[in-house]
Amino acid sequence: MQSQWITKKNNDTLILYFSGWAMDGSEVSHLESSNCDLLAFYDYRELSLPKIPRNYKRYILMAWSFGVFVAAHLKEKLPIISHAVAINGTLNPIDQKEGIPLAAFDKTHDTLSDKNLLRFLRSITGEKETLNHFLHSATLRNIDHLQEELVHLKKLFLTTPQPANCFNKIYISSADTIFKRNAQRQFWNERCDNIDNIQTPHLPFHHFSSLMEITHTSIFKEQIIKKFSASFIKSYNEVAIVQQEMAGHLIEVLKPYNLSTFSRIFELGYGTGFLTKQLLEQIDEGTLWLNDISSHKLIPSHSQNCKISYIHGDAEHIFFPKDLDMIISSAVIQWFENLPLHFKRAHKVLKPGGILAFTTFGPQNFLEIKELTGIGLTYHSIAQFKQLLDPYFTVEIAQESLRPIYFPTPRDVLLQMKDTGVNSLVKTPWGPQKYREFYKNYIKIFGTTDGIPLTYHPMIVIATKR
Repeated sequence: MQSQWITKKNNDTLILYFSGWAMDGSEVSHLESSNCDLLAFYDYRELSLPKIPRNYKRYILMAWSFGVFVAAHLKEKLPIISHAVAINGTLNPIDQKEGIPLAAFDKTHDTLSDKNLLRFLRSITGEKETLNHFLHSATLRNIDHLQEELVHLKKLFLTTPQPANCFNKIYISSADTIFKRNAQRQFWNERCDNIDNIQTPHLPFHHFSSLMEITHTSIFKEQIIKKFSASFIKSYNEVAIVQQEMAGHLIEVLKPYNLSTFSRIFELGYGTGFLTKQLLEQIDEGTLWLNDISSHKLIPSHSQNCKISYIHGDAEHIFFPKDLDMIISSAVIQWFENLPLHFKRAHKVLKPGGILAFTTFGPQNFLEIKELTGIGLTYHSIAQFKQLLDPYFTVEIAQESLRPIYFPTPRDVLLQMKDTGVNSLVKTPWGPQKYREFYKNYIKIFGTTDGIPLTYHPMIVIATKR
């Protein structure tokens, strides 16, 4: 196996890309990658994995075509993966129903020539312009080597068990003439909930502009990872008053459910442990899975007989444990980009009657900031949450309130937002004039005798699986 760095800028995230047969990784070289590094693997005549740096905070797996099959085989040799994307490939790659028919695979090997390779490339690119762009950037590999690669891929398929699925995001191209759409759907429908259909040929990358677009990595989430240094955790604990109150209130509301009887609990986004520490005081045994997008670990002080297991990575993309009594989170899901899919996934892994419990923020959160700047997250209302949950859950409890905190000056408001990580919403720095206008208008419109308010809109939802 060979590798090449497509992008290496010492970012916090490294994407490990497993290319397809006959490729060299250059098919993704045009994709914008300012927030991540990209290391490509190709040439599967043998599967000795090249050295991978282990100093990145986050690793994402992206695999295309036969690279999907190879990457899954090598999963245990890779760093801990927070998110894995499969594109136009399956884990049963030489198969009449779920991959490439054996006869077609053997014909590719037996008739391979420079002329037929060009036909193959024309087939996977779909358009003359895309083919020309590909040929301009790629280095065509030796025909004998490509035949050897097919031999080794077939041998790997025939002599090893099907690898376990490690992918949690699937792309299927409607115009794929290699791994046909129906074959991919046949394989993935029961193995992954997060499947996107794309209107592209087998080689889809020229229809994308960035790696972020493919891997669904969020700049906001990348900034959250960067925030969680030891110094930020310390400052966050000191100023995140409302978040602490929300965690405590959630535990109080859950007490009638007798949490001590729950043996399998999954907490999303444990952060600095406001909820975790209180949750551990309520449970005596079983397993508590802890997830966070950052790789830092808590040291629980009240673990008792409860087993703690960490699952790091973006909660929207990781694999959830199964047969859970409860999935719980506090001040987390406002960052999620696909809540319907999250609720569907939660429903799938909870036991019958299992509980989904969370706190988040409502539409009036930071109302002062939104009115003055137009900047803010899009928050859901209680009514919207009930509608989103309705296909899968019965909402037992839904509460909300407004919680203003008062500060001496607007500058202190901004410092509060910075110390709780919310300043990552501001995409461009403010100049002196914009800051002065903000300062003046904040006092004029919202100033009170108690000080300068910043309004939080905390909400609690408890729902049971239908």
